[in-house]
Amino acid sequence: MSAAPYPALRLLAGCCAGILCGSAALLPLPAWLLLALLSSLLVLSGSIRGVLSRTTFPSLLEAATYLVLVVSVFAFRTGYLLGFEPGDSLLRFAGRELHVYGKVVQGPKQLEHGQRWTMEASRVWHEEQAHDAGGRLQVYLNLSDSAGERVVEIGDMVWVRGTVQPLPEARNPADFDMRAYGRLHGVRSSVYLQGPWLLENHGPDEQPSLRRWFAIPLRHYLEAGLERLLPPGNERQFFRGILLGERDRLDTEVYDLFRNTGTAHVLAVSGLHVGLVVLIVLLPLQRLRQTVPGRWIVLGLVMFLLLLYTMVTGGAPSVRRASIMASVLLAGYTLGREAFPLNSLAVADLIILTINPLELYHPGFLMTNAAAASIIVLIPIWSGRLQEPGDSNWKQRARFLLQGTGVTLAAMVGVAPLVALYFGTFSPVALLANIPVVMLVSGMLYAILPALVCAPFAMFPAQVLADAGWFLAGAAIETAAFFSSLPYASINCNPPQEGVVLYYVILVALVISWKLQRWGPALTAIGIALNVHAWGGLFTASRATPAAVEAVRLRQASAYLFPDGTGGCVQFGGDDSPESLATVRRHCRHVGLRTPEVVIQPGSSDGSVGAGLSPSTFVLEVHDGLFYIIAGHRSCAVVTRLRYFIDEYVPRADVVLYLPHAKFDAESYLALQTWHAAVQPSLFLLDAEAVSGRGGHASQLIQVFAARHERAGLVR
Repeated sequence: MSAAPYPALRLLAGCCAGILCGSAALLPLPAWLLLALLSSLLVLSGSIRGVLSRTTFPSLLEAATYLVLVVSVFAFRTGYLLGFEPGDSLLRFAGRELHVYGKVVQGPKQLEHGQRWTMEASRVWHEEQAHDAGGRLQVYLNLSDSAGERVVEIGDMVWVRGTVQPLPEARNPADFDMRAYGRLHGVRSSVYLQGPWLLENHGPDEQPSLRRWFAIPLRHYLEAGLERLLPPGNERQFFRGILLGERDRLDTEVYDLFRNTGTAHVLAVSGLHVGLVVLIVLLPLQRLRQTVPGRWIVLGLVMFLLLLYTMVTGGAPSVRRASIMASVLLAGYTLGREAFPLNSLAVADLIILTINPLELYHPGFLMTNAAAASIIVLIPIWSGRLQEPGDSNWKQRARFLLQGTGVTLAAMVGVAPLVALYFGTFSPVALLANIPVVMLVSGMLYAILPALVCAPFAMFPAQVLADAGWFLAGAAIETAAFFSSLPYASINCNPPQEGVVLYYVILVALVISWKLQRWGPALTAIGIALNVHAWGGLFTASRATPAAVEAVRLRQASAYLFPDGTGGCVQFGGDDSPESLATVRRHCRHVGLRTPEVVIQPGSSDGSVGAGLSPSTFVLEVHDGLFYIIAGHRSCAVVTRLRYFIDEYVPRADVVLYLPHAKFDAESYLALQTWHAAVQPSLFLLDAEAVSGRGGHASQLIQVFAARHERAGLVR
C-alpha cells in the first residue's frame, strides 16, 4: 500500500504526534515555539532553494524539517490550550457570587433534575462593578420539571447569577474527572442555579450571523414538523435524537436497550444522516452536474446545507467529520481529480484538529474515525477477496452475507475496543442486532425527511410518510428490546489502554500485509505486541495496588475497604444506592480487588453490623463506634470516638483507622499523641476528609499529625 496517494494521512500522523508531545509537556512552551520558528525558516529556505534549482522532490533533510515544523506547531498549540490561563478568566472570581453575561455555545443537555449548558462569558457584575471576563462557564440549572422545554438555545445571550467554582476533580482514582474533561473543552469553571429565577434569557445574539438567519429558523422548522407529524412518546424523542442531536431527551430505559446491544450509534447524528442530506440535494440536480459551472453550484449548495445541518445538530464530531469528508469528495469530483476516501477522512481530521487539537482526546472523535477508517479499508479487502475468478458457491453466499453485514462488521472491528475502553461493555449480539436496527433506522430517515420537506404544501402524503417512520421507529425500539433480553447481550469488559493500542497496531499491520501480500510485517508486529504485553510491566508503572485501607469517596459519605490479602475485601460504611455500589465496584477493579462480600453498616437500625459474613471474616462491635475486623490474615480496628483512645480501649490490630466524625482540635491532637507514644501501633491511619465539612483547621491538624508521627498516615 503506497503512501503516495495519502499526503493528508502522512500530515495527520505528524499532527497527532505533535498533540501527544504537547499534552505530555516534553518541552516547555517557549521551546516548542522556538523550534517551530527555526524549522519554519529552514522549510522556507528549502522551498526557495527548490524553486531556484527547479527540483520537485524534497531532500530527506527538508522532509524531516517539515515534520518537525508540524509536530512543534501542534505541540505548542496543545500545550497552550491545556496550560494557559487567561488574565480575565472567571476563576479569579472563584467562590464569589456573580452576575455573569455571555453567549450559550454548547448544549443544553437534559439532566435528571434540570438542564446543563456551556456559555462563553463576556462580562461579570461583582460588588456593583462591571468587569470584563473571558472563558467558558458550565451552567447547571435545577428544574422541578426536568422534562420540559429547553430554557436556552445555542446562540442565546443570557445573564446567570450564582457562585462560580472550579470544575470538581475526580474524588476517586477510577472516577470520571470532570476537571480534566472540561479542560479538553476549554471549560474551567461552573455555576449552579437553584432555579430559573436566577436566569435571564435575552434571546439570540443580535449580531448578523449564519446561525441567526438560517440555522435557528431551520431547527425551529424541524422541531415544529416533528411535533405536528408525530404523536408524543418514545418514537418522537427517537426522531429528535437522530435528527437534532437531542439524545439526552430519550428515555433512559430506551437508551439502555440500544447501549446494551451495541446499537447506540444509531441514536447519534452521524455519516448516515449526512449521506441522506447529500443524496436529497444530488438527486434532483443530476442534470445540473453535467456542466462545470453546474458542478460548482451543486458543490456550494451541498457545503452550505451541510454547514447548516452541523449547526442545527450542535456540531457533533461525527457530523463535522462526515460533512467535511463529503465536501472533500465532492470537491475532488468537481475538480476532475481522483479522490481517495482514506485521504479525505484525513483531511477532515486535519481541519477539525487544526481548529481544536484537543478533539483528539474526545471519545466521539476517536470512535467515529475508527469506524469510518475500518469501513473504508476493510470493505474493499473483503469484497476483492470474494470477487476473485472462479467463484465457488461458498464465495457467492459469503458475498451475499457481506453485502448485508459487511459495513456493520467492519465498523465493529474498528470501534469495539474503544467502546469497551470508555464504557466498559461489549455486546456479543451487536452484529446480529445491528442488521435489523440499522435497516429500520435508515427506513425511518428515508420516511421522515421527505415528510418534513413536503409538509407545508402537501400534508396528506407527509402524514403518510411520517406514520410509516413512526411505525419503523417503534419496530427499531422493539428489536433492540428483544436483543437486549437475550442472555449475555452485554458483558462487562475493561481492557487496559495499552491493550487497545496494541490491538490497533496489529490491525494496521494485518491490513498492510494483506495489501502487500507479504506477511512479514504482520508477524513482526504481532511478535512485538506480544513481547510488549508480556514484558511491559518491567519498564512501566505497575497497576494500582490496594493499600492497607482504601477510602472510596461517595456522594454523601465514604466507604472504607480492608483487603484480606487474597484479592477480597471487607467494606465499612457507605450506602446501598446504585450510584454508590457502582463507584465501589469501579474502585475495586482499579486496585485489583473483588467486589466486597461483607458490608458493615455502623449504626444500623436492626442492631446488626455486618451482612454476608464469610468464613474468613470476623466482625465484632466492641463498643458503640468501635469495631474490630479480621479479614483473612489481617486485622483492623475502626475507631469513631476519641474517648476510646483516651481510655485505651482500642484493641491491638495490624491497622488502626480513626474516623473523627466529631470535632478535632488541639486537645484531640494531644490525646492521640499520648496514645500513639504509649501503644506504638503497627500502622495508624486517619481520614482528613471525615472532618472536612467542619472547617479546614481540623483537617490541617490531622494532616500535621500524620506527617509528624512514625507509622501514621492518611487513608488515600
